[in-house]
Amino acid sequence: MKKDDYIKRAKKKFRGKARKIVLEQIDNYYNILNLKISYTTYKGGDIVYLKKGTLLHGTYRNIEGLIDIVNNGLIASVFTNGRLSKYPSCVSVWNLKNDYKLKDYINYYSGGTIKYNGLIINNEYSQECSTEIIPYDEMCNINKYILNNKCRM
Repeated sequence: MKKDDYIKRAKKKFRGKARKIVLEQIDNYYNILNLKISYTTYKGGDIVYLKKGTLLHGTYRNIEGLIDIVNNGLIASVFTNGRLSKYPSCVSVWNLKNDYKLKDYINYYSGGTIKYNGLIINNEYSQECSTEIIPYDEMCNINKYILNNKCRM
């Protein structure tokens, strides 16, 4: 879409202060397109460090999604014909709370999350529950996590 298309859609979808903010964001986007930004280039196998405060965004569309982001930037789903997100007027990102190596971050968050219900408290099953992240490289040991946690389910 072109700038006029985004403006037209924004005027149709938003009113009042929200419209003003969205129109300003559209202007900001098009104003920075001509900025010269220096990028760090990486080769396969390089260690990539992510600093605390880094914002990350993912895509369900794999390489096609990445190519679209490179060409068009991050665009809220209200402006695209793609899958509608929970917050269609926003672009979701993760704000890193710590420094990470990219490979460690991917390993940690590409695994799974397990929820334990009915935790044992004072030798009795309770209504308490807890969750735990299982890194990708630990998924083969999922039985260890399940069998070593005393809970109802």
